[in-house]
Amino acid sequence: MDTIKKMVVGIVPACVALLAADTCLASEIFIDVPEIVPVMARLKKGEMSREEAVRTLAAVANGYREAMEESLSPIAGKGRWDERAMYCGTVLAAISRLKDKASLPFFEEMSLAIYEDTRKTAIAGYIEVAEPVDALPFIERIERDWRYTERDREAAYHQLAKFFMDYKAWKREQENWGRRVSPTSPYPELAKADKGKVFTFMLERLQTEQNSGIAQTLDKLLARLLSGYASSVQRAQVAERFDDGNYGSYWLDARTAVAKTPERRRKDFRAKGELLEGRDARVWQKQKPPLPDDPAALAELARKEADVWVRRAVVPKLADQALLMALAENDPDHEVRRLAVLHLADQASLARIATNDTYTLAMRWAAVSQLDDQALLAEIAQSDADANLRCEAISRLADQPLLARIVRDRGEDKRTRQLAMHALTDQTLLMEFARNGNEKWERHAAVYKISDLSCLAEIARDSQDGFMRQVAVDKINDQTLLEEIARIANRDDWDWARWKAIGKLTNQTLLAELAANDGDVRARCAAIRKLTDRTLLQGLAKNDKEPDVRKEAASKLKGLTLFPEFGFTPNAHDANVRQAAVQKMTDQALIAKIAQKDTDMGVRRTAVARLTDQALLAKIAQNDKGEHVRGAAVERLDNQTLLEKIAQTDKHESVRREAVKKLTNQTLIAEIAENDKHEWVRGDAMRMLEDQAAIAWIAKSSANERVRVKAIERLTDPAILADFAQNAQTDWERTTARNQIYWMTCTLDDTARLKKLARNADAKVSGEAKARLKELEWRDRPENQTNAAQDNADPWPRQTAVYRLTDQTRLGEIATTDDDRFVRLAATYKLRDQKILETLAVHDSDYFVRLAAVSQLTDQALLMQIGKSSKDEAMLKTLLPRVNATHQTFFAEIARLNAHHSTMDLAISRITDLALLAEIANDDPPNDHWSKEKARHRLKMLKAQNSGIQ
Repeated sequence: MDTIKKMVVGIVPACVALLAADTCLASEIFIDVPEIVPVMARLKKGEMSREEAVRTLAAVANGYREAMEESLSPIAGKGRWDERAMYCGTVLAAISRLKDKASLPFFEEMSLAIYEDTRKTAIAGYIEVAEPVDALPFIERIERDWRYTERDREAAYHQLAKFFMDYKAWKREQENWGRRVSPTSPYPELAKADKGKVFTFMLERLQTEQNSGIAQTLDKLLARLLSGYASSVQRAQVAERFDDGNYGSYWLDARTAVAKTPERRRKDFRAKGELLEGRDARVWQKQKPPLPDDPAALAELARKEADVWVRRAVVPKLADQALLMALAENDPDHEVRRLAVLHLADQASLARIATNDTYTLAMRWAAVSQLDDQALLAEIAQSDADANLRCEAISRLADQPLLARIVRDRGEDKRTRQLAMHALTDQTLLMEFARNGNEKWERHAAVYKISDLSCLAEIARDSQDGFMRQVAVDKINDQTLLEEIARIANRDDWDWARWKAIGKLTNQTLLAELAANDGDVRARCAAIRKLTDRTLLQGLAKNDKEPDVRKEAASKLKGLTLFPEFGFTPNAHDANVRQAAVQKMTDQALIAKIAQKDTDMGVRRTAVARLTDQALLAKIAQNDKGEHVRGAAVERLDNQTLLEKIAQTDKHESVRREAVKKLTNQTLIAEIAENDKHEWVRGDAMRMLEDQAAIAWIAKSSANERVRVKAIERLTDPAILADFAQNAQTDWERTTARNQIYWMTCTLDDTARLKKLARNADAKVSGEAKARLKELEWRDRPENQTNAAQDNADPWPRQTAVYRLTDQTRLGEIATTDDDRFVRLAATYKLRDQKILETLAVHDSDYFVRLAAVSQLTDQALLMQIGKSSKDEAMLKTLLPRVNATHQTFFAEIARLNAHHSTMDLAISRITDLALLAEIANDDPPNDHWSKEKARHRLKMLKAQNSGIQ
């Protein structure tokens, strides 16, 4: 690494000189890694082709990865910073900037590296180079392949999102906690068919996604890009699934946005063959390679199998201690060695590895994690030079006094002391730390570990630390103790512990007493939230002196039961009480009365948000004195004539903005985008504008420079942009136009336009156009594609060529005869011929090709035939989602006969026939409880859904 740093120091002046000579190269120079600079310079001068550059840089990245993984620390895979990982990631980023699809197999290989950051960078690079449509099969492999983790999935979807929006805008959106930020430039345009594929994929994925972060990413993209999705049936279903209070306010906001559209007008993407085409959402399952059960066969694989991933999968199944020790000492793959140590049971061998610093740190850490010898663990915990090993030893120690001594030892680092505290279980020692700990973190950590009720009650009553009292109350469920804590007078202004105790009470008499008479308003509100006495709640909502108490009581009551008993008039009672009650109302006549006559703007706005009468909404949108009330009414309006009038004449910009967002008249939108006096209204109108001629006119004629720039960002015609790049009024406009041309050139297929751009004075645009022309020239020659797919000795060009082939006969030949697994897999994924796919699925010698063939089959008879004859778990998991839901008997047969629990679970999840489920639940063989329990659970869930529909 010192050598690398010296090279960096030596090469920086050369880089600076190179940048001065050609500023267009600036975005492609990565000074941190010296190997990149000469490659990029030669590429720019034409001395090296893109493919040669990719190969050279791939070798550099592989070198960094191997050096990094050889000395892998025990927590490196969890994101620990490593200098070599940074360099490897920089090289991968440089390769992705070359946009050469021949690099895709390399990115796929690097996506399976051990180091997490390397994997994520490689996944992002693959998607950036392949672009969304061609990247979808890769993302599906990440979903199904057991070698990819949840973090890998998140990286894939994050990169997919970056393709569709400006990166800076995307980062701002993340930093603003998900609040929508409009992109500063549009995403590259996709063909209509490609959009359909991408949107279908996103919609299908959303239906089964369990990761809220990924679901939010997909939901934001679809809400922004897919017309009708923001108020669709599918979005409502996803938001309802996630809106349980555990994922923040995002899904609540999404449900609220959908709720603004009446159910009859919500778009359903399963209707009329749109996008989803009425299909069931896919069920995504991880696939693992099949392994033999015979110990001798497993041992043979562990010793001789060339595929490192198979050896890594075999090691956890081995029981032969001598073989495991031999693998730990001699296997060429460091991860296999580490896994072998992790599965060793021989304590003498583990002790030898743990105490011998000739072994790698990763192996010693794995050995310590399996040790049971408490004396040896204590020695390592107190004296080993490596902090990671000391921490691992401490986490396995059972000697409570020794752990307590380590916690008290101020000479130890804080992380070690915290781990020792985490390993403490002795309640007496923990209570001592809770009472007398020298540092706050000791006391807080101790109270988290205490489970003794008497100790918790003492802390909740007597501790001066409000946080400790709160944690103690969280862990107490005894009603007698909770009542005792609830009666204690407040010790400070923010006695969260007491409010939590009240919130856990069930004694309605005590709750009524606290709600009516307690001196703390927050305690009274906490009691009201648990009250069930309607009479008392109505009295508090009507007569209590405290506004917060009245509002809390009103929010517990339905508006229809609250207001008639009050003898409702539009302005009776507290505004907060009225607003809380309106939120619970369903009577449209009463809501209409409040929306028109209430004196409080907040109450009127809440009522308008619940109105459905279009005529009344139109009246309010024009006449209400409050701009927020008018804006809420405009949000729910459908009348385009009225919306056009409001967009032009309303005196407040917020109301005009809401109206502009719902306009369809492109001529009027263009006029507003150019002439409205408020910048935000003009910006909203520009985003709604689709007419390129109108956008170009605004970009030329507007008097406002910012408006002209926004218009240029919306242009997609290279000829018009080229004119602006040369003749626009200001540098800002010319630079914006040049940037637009550059990004469009990367994906442009029009040869005539590319030739014109290749003559452009801008070197950056010209260079990209020339490179794109060469790529298209090669791509458009069928003989080149076929020759590259079949004759090239290197698998990379062949695999790239296969992705571009459409001839099913050629693809079939490659899928059945090629020597390289990845080339055959690429051909199989492109096949649609059912006979060839059947042959591959049943008879091919390569397991993964068989899986790929099954994943492309659509013939229902063939799928069911293979399903009935196969006992392979991964094969069935691939096959079952492709069988139509109408074949209920087939799913029942698989659920009964298959030996794999996960396959049974998947088959049962596809059954909707209540009689079949009841049969499986009641008549299963007595030795098989899994499918019986799953069938019962499924039956119960379907019955609950059906009763809800009725």
